[in-house]
Amino acid sequence: KVFAAAGGAGNWDKAKQLRWRMTITADGKNILDVDHIWDRWNARHLGRLHRTDGTDLVVGYDLYGSFSMGYVQQPGEKEKKTNLDEAGRNTALKIAKEAFNEHTAVMTMQFLMLEPGTKLAYVGPQNDEAGKDSWDELKVTFADPLRKDLEFHPVVDRATSTLVRVEIYKGAQKIAYALKDWVTINGLKFAANRVNVGYAAETIAIKDIR
Repeated sequence: KVFAAAGGAGNWDKAKQLRWRMTITADGKNILDVDHIWDRWNARHLGRLHRTDGTDLVVGYDLYGSFSMGYVQQPGEKEKKTNLDEAGRNTALKIAKEAFNEHTAVMTMQFLMLEPGTKLAYVGPQNDEAGKDSWDELKVTFADPLRKDLEFHPVVDRATSTLVRVEIYKGAQKIAYALKDWVTINGLKFAANRVNVGYAAETIAIKDIR
């Protein structure tokens, strides 16, 4: 029901690439501004971090292969790139991979729940913000090595089959995001805003979805 309500039937399989810009703000300060490009058909990720000094840090890699690259691009100079050394590239790739694994999962959980190898479990009913029993909590884990160390608990509005929250468990650490402002892009629905349930001063805005 969640997959269908998000427009998944047929539309998700047609999505060769998914691109979006993601900004994280905490206490009114911008702490992350990044573009993600996920090439689903060729299993690649390109991340572009917009840094405060005006430069962009760009990394790209095969999700399941050995190819990787990384460089810094100067503002206004599209063709001028300075390649990262091996140590710098490895550090950037480690951060990019961890971010990709979590960011894409929350962004597309409504579709990934039916990906091959996904394990689903029903946790139980939950009360909504008004205290009414109208939500259901699920548990999602992945056989995919990209997310094997992560556990997700999507919370679904029973009436609309729409995700209202996603909780992420990584070891003893837990973080939960309320999903808001759903938009439809090429027949697929995505939450354009997230709010940290435990820290309301932190918000995540998603824009330029293609």
